[in-house]
Amino acid sequence: MFLHTQGELAIASRFKAISESLYATANAAYRDAGVDIDAHWFPVLRYLHVKGPATVTEIAVEIGHQSGTIS
Repeated sequence: MFLHTQGELAIASRFKAISESLYATANAAYRDAGVDIDAHWFPVLRYLHVKGPATVTEIAVEIGHQSGTIS
């Protein structure tokens, strides 16, 4: 595979692949528990559950994401 030949230059791509694999595992665990959510949304849903209503910007700042990924 091409990325394997790129050494540390491909580290971000490798981290992305690991991240997506972890999200897929979390989604499977949620499904097995009878919970119908995507793991990507957990931080937003948890924030809203704990803190209540907030703007997209407030949520993004608090969970460390870009506002575009929240909306």
